[in-house]
Amino acid sequence: MTEIIFIKYILIIIILSIATYQDIKTREVNLLIPLALFILGIAFSIYEYINNYINIYEIIISVIMGLIIFLFIYFTGLMGYGDGLIYLSLSFVFPYFDILPAIVDIFMNSIILSAIIPLILLIYNIKNIKYINNKKDIILLFVGYPKKKSEIKKFEIIIKDEKGYRILFNVEKTNFSKPSEKSEEIVWVTYGIPFVLFIFLGTIVYMFFNNILLKVVFIII
Repeated sequence: MTEIIFIKYILIIIILSIATYQDIKTREVNLLIPLALFILGIAFSIYEYINNYINIYEIIISVIMGLIIFLFIYFTGLMGYGDGLIYLSLSFVFPYFDILPAIVDIFMNSIILSAIIPLILLIYNIKNIKYINNKKDIILLFVGYPKKKSEIKKFEIIIKDEKGYRILFNVEKTNFSKPSEKSEEIVWVTYGIPFVLFIFLGTIVYMFFNNILLKVVFIII
């Protein structure tokens, strides 16, 4: 079984590395990526089930949780459609159940690891506090940075200008191309983070440490 797990992990790392590269370059994920993960998951799940390493209930629970995560992403638009499909595919790859289903552990790891971005932005924005005009603007320190409209680059999205705030947006409906406007107006922008990177990192963390939040909780307790 150890050899099979090792082969599975290597294949997952390779596929998610390709997906991460694609997401960083284009902010899109080729549908062949979740398809490859799905096929891989089905193949390994059948092997593990036949050899009594997992049971049918673990597979069902994992897939149901993967579907819930996919639907949450799809209807909220907080991540890309491809991100949701990757989570759903990973529920077939890791049909395991400890305290929580493995796919929930991976999802939680991804969210926790992505939470470092607001901290980095806050530190970076210490020099930009002068652009904070009211209490409502404070949240901008955690999610973006000020920039001239004429200097906005590809994958940077305006989250506050003279029209108001746009903190939350549907990833699938967002235009990540460089804006054509050449205004010198200072606006707040955020960088379209390639979330597949955090899915990849969350999966790696799961492979070696399981759920990092639960690990910390158990250490404290």
